[in-house]
Amino acid sequence: MAFAKQIQRLCETQSGPYRRPFTPNTQWENADVFIVGTNPATPMRSDFDSFEHYWRALTVDPQIYWERYRDAHSGRTSKSTANANLLLELLKPLNVLVTNVVWYPVEKKKFILKQEWEIGLKALSALYEHVKPKVVFCHGADAQRFAQQLCPSADRYRPLSDQQLNTANGTLVFCYHHFSGQGLRAGSKFQPREDFPIVAQMIHDHVAGRA
Repeated sequence: MAFAKQIQRLCETQSGPYRRPFTPNTQWENADVFIVGTNPATPMRSDFDSFEHYWRALTVDPQIYWERYRDAHSGRTSKSTANANLLLELLKPLNVLVTNVVWYPVEKKKFILKQEWEIGLKALSALYEHVKPKVVFCHGADAQRFAQQLCPSADRYRPLSDQQLNTANGTLVFCYHHFSGQGLRAGSKFQPREDFPIVAQMIHDHVAGRA
């Protein structure tokens, strides 16, 4: 079975929200960079006419998805999303796939079921092996655990400049604090506006083969 079909079958839940493997991307199989967080926070199902409609919005016509997403959020943007958008802007024109270690959308992490952690991590690992991105950027403690499967030395508390040596079969692996700014160790700084231009340049250089 083609890998895309496998993902579709996994995401088509019988009840509750559909699983979301990534934010809309028509060229998801050719991504240069993965940005990996904990989980999607916006449950969606009745927002779409059918699963086929939902899947088309993720992989063929992103405008459909973002219209439904804006309606669900009433135009509001979370701190985490705002910081993700800041990094995405700096990474243009690279093909960036935004994904998570859990694919089942819940508004709060404490509501994630145990089996969804297992399903998500296995699915993300398979997605990584299929796409083979040049860079993986993980934010938060949960995503860091995935990063450490690729590169055991990955650590969000190490300076970004020191992480240029974190590679796994040619993939550069970065870790950072969760984009919400939550869960930091005492005394740590959360300064994405200062850090993101630095890491974005390192990512551009690695993808271009200049690193």
